[in-house]
Amino acid sequence: MMKRVSWFIAGAAAGAGGSLYARRKVRRTARTLAPGNVARVATDRARQRGRAVVDAVREGRSVMVAKEAEMKAIRDGHPQGGRLRHRERPAQGDGASVERLDDWRVRPGGRLRSRR
Repeated sequence: MMKRVSWFIAGAAAGAGGSLYARRKVRRTARTLAPGNVARVATDRARQRGRAVVDAVREGRSVMVAKEAEMKAIRDGHPQGGRLRHRERPAQGDGASVERLDDWRVRPGGRLRSRR
């Protein structure tokens, strides 16, 4: 008889503990999925992603400017890739849209010519 009572008490305690745990978990999930909280989380993530995109664009532009300066230095006969003004605008047809420097070589006079 004592064995049955002890198992009954153990089962009742486990059931009560489980129901309290489930209740806490459901309330926490309901709070997380509340409309106001979902909107706040979404705007926070959008801001973080927006910052990441802005930072990536800035970094890409700075790398592009550096590569363009290097290509212009090679074109102008400065093999060390000396510092050029990075706000300089390329003239038409001087190879400013070159994707890879390996596809181009320097002609006598400092002009670029395609190897293709």
